[in-house]
Amino acid sequence: MKNKLCIILILSMLFSVHSEENHAYKILILGDIHYDNPEFHQKEAPSKALRKERIRNYEMWEGPSCELLKSAGKRAKAESCAFAIQMGDIAQGDADTPELLGKMLEKAFRTVKSYLPAIPLLAVKGNHDIRGYRKTIQRPADNVLMGLVAKEIGAGKGSSWTFRKGKDLYIGIDGFRPEKQCIAFVKKALLDNPETRYVFLVTHLPVIPATIHSPFWNLPGNFEIADLLEKRKAVILAGHTHSLSITTRKTRNGQLVQLVSTSLGRDWLSGKKMQPSLDWTSVRDAACKSVRGKNAENNKRKLETLDSKGEYSTRIYTRISGYVILKINDERVEAEIYTGEEKPSLREILVENRTGNPQEKPDTPALHK
Repeated sequence: MKNKLCIILILSMLFSVHSEENHAYKILILGDIHYDNPEFHQKEAPSKALRKERIRNYEMWEGPSCELLKSAGKRAKAESCAFAIQMGDIAQGDADTPELLGKMLEKAFRTVKSYLPAIPLLAVKGNHDIRGYRKTIQRPADNVLMGLVAKEIGAGKGSSWTFRKGKDLYIGIDGFRPEKQCIAFVKKALLDNPETRYVFLVTHLPVIPATIHSPFWNLPGNFEIADLLEKRKAVILAGHTHSLSITTRKTRNGQLVQLVSTSLGRDWLSGKKMQPSLDWTSVRDAACKSVRGKNAENNKRKLETLDSKGEYSTRIYTRISGYVILKINDERVEAEIYTGEEKPSLREILVENRTGNPQEKPDTPALHK
């Protein structure tokens, strides 16, 4: 018995040393959540569509969203995740007053955190986190939500943030600021951190178009920011579309990969058509259609820029709700996608560090339908 205990102790020590040398760790990625509660809506919804949204959200939070969060929390504990990132739209928004919106954001953040092990929770602002007050006031999201994030990472308050984990840099960007501010923040973060293994840009709005529904609703300054990131080993982590997608952009200057997280809540897209796959031609065709209408000229310029920026490919696309465990080490960044089951529905390598000793790509199991 003593010999067995000694062997176990030695093996655990060796594994710990190897992980440290390999700078290996895991993180939990959570997509759009839309936390909602009647206490923040004391007035009747002004439209039928908004009433339906609220009923849907209340029902989600009575079951599916909580079940997926429980599953995510258990998995994060089992995998010893270093921290969790929520990709925006942590709350539904549309609260009756700015004060109630602040309370909604705080309760949403603390509710999500209550399902997780004792690890930091990072987040970025989503369009629903400022919904109802987008043009008039953004202070509840800035002061309350981003204030909570600042405490988690030990940083000063700000609507955008940077966070270092060992040799890796995380840039959390407020995608609801002017284009020049978004570009300047990313540029400064990269200049301030010239030595990195990987760079992760955390954004609610995708950088690379990721949906046929609104192909040009992306991070302001997205093409310029992509040009900056492709010079580093970078991964874009985004949300917003409620669909999981992994898209690669290749140019002569480098390669960039974007992981868009799916949403949390199995009833989120009930009744909507499921798309098990998405080819890049569909995205571009949708972009061409967007060239008509009131934003025609602006979208035409974006389409021309898109066409001039190299080759794109979307190799995974699904609307099944779930969460992601990101495994990061010297050799690679790998995503494990969970849809509530104990085992991952699929695995996908996002980045391989060819200066190391990359192994063979593992088999990718079929996505559960």
